[in-house]
Amino acid sequence: MTPLHHLLNPRSIAVIGASNDPKRIGGRPIDLLKRNYSGEIYPINLSRPEIQGIKAYSSLLDVEKDIDLALIALPAPIVNDALKDCIKKGIDACIIMSSGFAEEGEAGTALQDEIIATAREGGIRIIGPNCIGVGNNKIGSWATFAGGAEHLPPVGELSVITQSGGFASLVLSLLKQRNIGLNHWIAFGNQCDVDFSECLEYLATDPDTKVILGYLEGIRDGNKLANALKKARENGKPVVIVKVGSSEAGAIAAASHTATLAGEDALYDAVLKQYGAYRAETVEEAMQVAYTCLYAPALPKGGNLCVYTISGGFGVLMADAASRAGLKVPALPEEVQDNLRELLPFSSVRNPIDTTAQLLNDFSLVEKSMEIVSTSGNCDMLACYLVGLDNSPTLQPKIYAVLKSFREKNPEAIVALVLSPTPEIREGYEKLGYLVFEDASEPMRPLAALRFFGQSFTSHPAEVSSIEPFSNPSSDIILDETTAKKIISDAGVPIPKEALVSNRTDAMEAAAQIGGPVAMKIVSPDLPHKSDIGGVELSLEDPEEVGLAYDRIIENIRRNAPNARINGVLVSPMISDGLEFSLGIQNDAVFGPMLMVGLGGIFIEIMQDVSFRKAPVSKAEAQSMLAELRGQKILHGVRGKPPADIEGLVDAIVALGDFAVANASQIDSVDINPLLVLPQGKGVVAVDAVIALKNRNAQVSAAHAAQVTHKWRK
Repeated sequence: MTPLHHLLNPRSIAVIGASNDPKRIGGRPIDLLKRNYSGEIYPINLSRPEIQGIKAYSSLLDVEKDIDLALIALPAPIVNDALKDCIKKGIDACIIMSSGFAEEGEAGTALQDEIIATAREGGIRIIGPNCIGVGNNKIGSWATFAGGAEHLPPVGELSVITQSGGFASLVLSLLKQRNIGLNHWIAFGNQCDVDFSECLEYLATDPDTKVILGYLEGIRDGNKLANALKKARENGKPVVIVKVGSSEAGAIAAASHTATLAGEDALYDAVLKQYGAYRAETVEEAMQVAYTCLYAPALPKGGNLCVYTISGGFGVLMADAASRAGLKVPALPEEVQDNLRELLPFSSVRNPIDTTAQLLNDFSLVEKSMEIVSTSGNCDMLACYLVGLDNSPTLQPKIYAVLKSFREKNPEAIVALVLSPTPEIREGYEKLGYLVFEDASEPMRPLAALRFFGQSFTSHPAEVSSIEPFSNPSSDIILDETTAKKIISDAGVPIPKEALVSNRTDAMEAAAQIGGPVAMKIVSPDLPHKSDIGGVELSLEDPEEVGLAYDRIIENIRRNAPNARINGVLVSPMISDGLEFSLGIQNDAVFGPMLMVGLGGIFIEIMQDVSFRKAPVSKAEAQSMLAELRGQKILHGVRGKPPADIEGLVDAIVALGDFAVANASQIDSVDINPLLVLPQGKGVVAVDAVIALKNRNAQVSAAHAAQVTHKWRK
């Protein structure tokens, strides 16, 4: 058995710092374990021969039998000594509930570093410190001091992993209230060793876990998280995550809470989405989505929703909520509407369907009409408002019988019922495979989440390209434009035909060879923002005009940036029929190479209309990135403009992602802005590019490097 298996499935547990008082941190775990746990319990206490009716030991080393798991509830300064005893005893898994470690500042960080070093040397795995504990509901091993753990939910297929003890306690209470079955429950605190990603990967292969619910403040290894999410997706297990720290204040609070940097929220959002985890905005939403994934009989093939109601007003409300959640409420095919009109002559049948009260005269109409809708080919999910029919002693047995018959004939139909049921009635419908909600708007986001998982589980991850890393002999951190563009061109991102010149005569000759109006730009590794200091001239046609422009550029640079190194002036064709987009790479400390696409040009930092993914990306993922942009409609042609070359843009995104992975060890960032997207069939062109390398002892100011490498992330 692995140490992680012993952590989560212990056959015996020692409680170090055990208390005879069941209300104290060292006493609650023993009190809870005595209730349902069938394994051996070994209280460790220096002075008491017995703890809460169980034989106690003054030392862990006095216990003769093997122990799977140790639970430490001691003051922080003596935790390391207890950990050493665990290693001597041969225990390979430990939960440290004690606080006073890295979450408390430098002194606590030093104590945490000590226990990490001891654990690594001794080969013991740790959950914590500063954690509320771990529970396995199936075997009753509640090694925790959590409030509310006396009243447990039933055993089930939902597993919970959380960085917050408060979240863990709340979810435990909510699961009990809603009678939702629980399997594993893991609160890991500072995650000095075993972390969120490792627990997630374990649960992704756990046969008793169907759905995983997580609370996350921050991680240290983005690749580890991505791989764990990938495994859950491969095994068809929905992962629902509440990720906090989206605001500056929230990120600071998260860092101080568990001593883990929250990181940039947009990147977390992108990675969770990319690897198939649903990010819930609230605890309530997370609970509803997890519930829906547990009880839904299948995943939908599409996002079309049919709204079926006995109240026209609530039908409108539900359609509005569905639209806000990203679901479609399309009109039913005319043939289907005709069939419904024949069955329900006084109804509105377009979608939403308003049956009116005529159902009360013949309840068989419910099953018949639902059957017509669900088999129409235009309905992936069905939301039914039936409040009033479920709590009447006369009507409830009739509607239940009808819905039972419908379910028997349509075992995989995804149907959300809006009712006001008693707990017993709710349970009856859930056993039939119905999702039950009490508010008309409530089902929509969970159903949209179900659609998200349906798409994610059938998606194909990007394959890593085998392209070779580029070779660069320069010692500069910031590569000049011509060098950067040559590198990205070799990687598959098109660049224009252009020439680097070092005098006015060569500039005039280059312009003549290119033909048509040209642009001229200074080329220097020290000048990323050329236009700000007079380093750019546009729309030049006359040869003499080109020569004079060359002179102006050189004079401007000598005056405004006298210490800048000048590699020449770049002469390029003016391209006027393209849409300005931006592509970028940031080699993030947590997630590695992150890819960005957005509307480009000089307003990129103001508009902030961008989408991120972890590199590499597939073509489908690149298309999803574009679909997320608020301004993506311009790609399809607006105000008489032709459609843009979306395929060419997608190819450039994929190529840059492959380049990012191949060169992750040497690049810090790439900024391509603008990338002109030409009309359909004409491709894309990188008009400007900057590559910032990881520091190779080059002389460059920190402020300058930050200006270049992070401008697209502001």
